[in-house]
Amino acid sequence: MNRLFAVALCGAFAQAEQSHVITLTDENFDKMIKSHPYDNHWFVKFYAPWDHHSKDLAPTWENFAELWADKVNVGEVNCTEQWNLCKRMKIKGYPSLYFFALGEPLEHFYDYHGARMIDDFVHYSVWEEYKG
Repeated sequence: MNRLFAVALCGAFAQAEQSHVITLTDENFDKMIKSHPYDNHWFVKFYAPWDHHSKDLAPTWENFAELWADKVNVGEVNCTEQWNLCKRMKIKGYPSLYFFALGEPLEHFYDYHGARMIDDFVHYSVWEEYKG
């Protein structure tokens, strides 16, 4: 039984290490959105770990990031830990999805209200030509 637990625990750590979702904080948010080494747009999820809608979205968000990391930067902000950042971004519900277009000022983001499936995220952030 202990051996099985150890194997499961190692698998959980390995899965966590393979995440393609970039954790954003109050300290790194502005710099990452403005000057991340990838020349791509950003799609950012603002969430609370206790919120059931945030929990439901988590696997889809991770899969989206894994499949499309070379085309769009996929990030997330834990609002229970980064409440100053979430307050600054005027987060009113969880999860909130914001799209930041490459080269646009941080204040010019798009509050995504579409469907929450991978194909919808791709259509919105990757295939649609950005029109400012």
